[in-house]
Amino acid sequence: MSSKLATSPVIGYVHKLSPLKQGKKKKWCDLELQMKDKRMRVVCFSKAKRDIFQEKQEMLSPVQISNYLIGPSWQGDKQEIKVNDMTVVSAPTTSQYNFQYIPDEESRLVPLKEVKEKIEADEKIRVKGKIKKGSKVESVGNRGLRMLKSTITDGTSTMFLTIWESEIDAIQDSKVYIIDDVKVNSSYVTKTLTTTKNSVFTLVDDDDMEELTVQKDDSEIQLTIFSDVLGKLVDKPNVNELTEEDISEKLLELTDLEIMFKDDNIVTSCNAMQ
Repeated sequence: MSSKLATSPVIGYVHKLSPLKQGKKKKWCDLELQMKDKRMRVVCFSKAKRDIFQEKQEMLSPVQISNYLIGPSWQGDKQEIKVNDMTVVSAPTTSQYNFQYIPDEESRLVPLKEVKEKIEADEKIRVKGKIKKGSKVESVGNRGLRMLKSTITDGTSTMFLTIWESEIDAIQDSKVYIIDDVKVNSSYVTKTLTTTKNSVFTLVDDDDMEELTVQKDDSEIQLTIFSDVLGKLVDKPNVNELTEEDISEKLLELTDLEIMFKDDNIVTSCNAMQ
């Protein structure tokens, strides 16, 4: 079922406004509109309208949206509002609404060590950490989506973080961010994080966390990669049985070895010198 032009305006407060994202033809963003008795997803295809939404979100002021489209969401059976250049976004008069702004419940920040040990794959969580951006933006898939393999560290651990599309340019290197709605990926090797269409980055001041560095010689990720590759070289039927001593002994036999592992769109090179 396609979207249709709505006949009545809606009034609500703006929540969770996303950055602009690059679509197939034009940029877009989304937000959650808190109305009197429900919340709805709004997809906006107008930068000018996004600027208004951002101002209203910062001021905690309501907006009135008229001349918009409404239709089923691609995310499910729920209806969503679609805003374009022809949509009118204005400030309602106080006589037109009688409800107040309700703050979002703040999700718990999950330490990265806990993510590795307890959080299941495909869960979407909230994390905080210093992001170290990778050096090479790649183009992946049939649509040629831009992807940047990076890392995030919070003092408890370090994890790979995959950043997509417009977020790549928006994120500042070596700065501390809170990321809402980041997805946990998991393979038989390790867990990683990846942003989603609904991920929201918030730049925060945290001098202590900004001083953190990734300890390359204390990386669980690298150790697991060695376990996977070297398991076949030391005649272990199950790579989970490979001990750190096995790895150390095998590495002593190797000179100028470069191991490259690729999984979940993450590529890591590890060098071992005799």
